[in-house]
Amino acid sequence: MNIVNNLKGKYPDIHYLVVGAGNEQYDSSIIHRVKELGLTKHFTRVSEFISDEKLPLYLQSADILVFNYLAEHLSTSAAILTGIA
Repeated sequence: MNIVNNLKGKYPDIHYLVVGAGNEQYDSSIIHRVKELGLTKHFTRVSEFISDEKLPLYLQSADILVFNYLAEHLSTSAAILTGIA
């Protein structure tokens, strides 16, 4: 989100979309940070499981994909492989 904050002046239409099921603590921390940075109009959170039918719609609408996996073994995740296909 810091990157979006830094780029919003140069790219006023920039939008940060977070998609996928999360937990309450994760969602709360994201929403808190969005408000803290004043990014409310640049941010959307879709907090639900994304079906295989809907996933391509989200992936195709993105200019950049970011996967926040911390463990290297998750780099073979189906989500990542679908995203780069």
